[in-house]
Amino acid sequence: MENICYFCTVKRFISLLKLSFLVILVHLTSVARASGQQGDTMEDDSWLDSVEVSLLTCGPAPEIYSLYGHTALRIQDPVHQADWAVNWGVFNMRERFFALRFVFGLTDYRVAVYPMQEMLAEYAAERRWIKEQYVRLSREEKKKLLSLLDENLKPENVYYRYNYFYDNCTTRPRDMIVNCLVHNDYPVTVPTQTTYREEIHKWNEHHRWARLGNDLLLGVKSDVPLTSREAEFLPDNLRKSFDKWDRVYGTHYLLAPQAEVSDDEGLTPLVCAIIVAVLIVGLTVIGYFRKWSLLWLDSTLMVLVGLPGIILFAMLFSQHPTVNCNFQLLLLNPLALWGAFLLWQKKWRRKVAWVWLACILICILGSIWQRYAEGIIVLAFALLIRCIDRLRHDE
Repeated sequence: MENICYFCTVKRFISLLKLSFLVILVHLTSVARASGQQGDTMEDDSWLDSVEVSLLTCGPAPEIYSLYGHTALRIQDPVHQADWAVNWGVFNMRERFFALRFVFGLTDYRVAVYPMQEMLAEYAAERRWIKEQYVRLSREEKKKLLSLLDENLKPENVYYRYNYFYDNCTTRPRDMIVNCLVHNDYPVTVPTQTTYREEIHKWNEHHRWARLGNDLLLGVKSDVPLTSREAEFLPDNLRKSFDKWDRVYGTHYLLAPQAEVSDDEGLTPLVCAIIVAVLIVGLTVIGYFRKWSLLWLDSTLMVLVGLPGIILFAMLFSQHPTVNCNFQLLLLNPLALWGAFLLWQKKWRRKVAWVWLACILICILGSIWQRYAEGIIVLAFALLIRCIDRLRHDE
């Protein structure tokens, strides 16, 4: 997810399994296995009473891959003098075809366990906050949780297919805790009035260009109301759900929040769209009075909207959710590249203009159901004017 993904991952560690980490991992698995053996006595399990389990919610950073925060589990075992962080957000950008695999939703993430002090040091260096919520679990539930972690940390289970809405590094720790409950009393799922897009916007409102990229790729399904459980794909939403849970008995900051960083200085996408629209309309008006064809302008515009359309078209085949029905593809259409060539053949000009006009009108109509990226509607109306002028000129 690094550099292109939307949410809740941490930077790849230079060495995930240092020798000290391996020792901790072996210790964790051996303890969990020993605690699960038949014939254990109450005294054998007594060490579990001192084990504390907590949810860690981590704040965002300016980088696009960390705008939405992160979630991890913390397991403290005073008896064995161990303090672990369990993280489901580890990935390797050096993996072959990482970017291409991510575009098509074929990226695998992994779970890793490492000393809590390592995590605190990393997040302190990045000036990111960490909030801890202690979860009250019974001895039996703690044993089951350790057993589930033991199973998840086996080499054949450490990797999972990442899905940024449905199965990510926030939903994984939540499910791990919920699945260990003897009696599931986790807050009931209820409908909400918010959507995936609106939830994402809460975290990228000061990063307009990152928001532009998100909104270009997200389709109409991202504007459907969520349930409270679905909204927990974001770390801070999960934290709020845990705040309402009776099992959470203590909450505090391990690292205090820092001043928020914004990258909105300079031109925003909307300002850029308005500038382009003014230039298009201005040239159209001048061309009308001076009898200019402006064929070069239309051809250039079709190339410019066709190139990003290749990416949107590729997303139709992606495994990522909410990207395969996107009305913006009608405006940013890869077929426009072919149209740019056909415009130079007189017999095709009006046909190309009519098709382009129809696509733009349907795109504008689609904004009723889908919330578009910033500036898209402005560009759509500017291009609509060019279509009308093209048809007028080629009568």
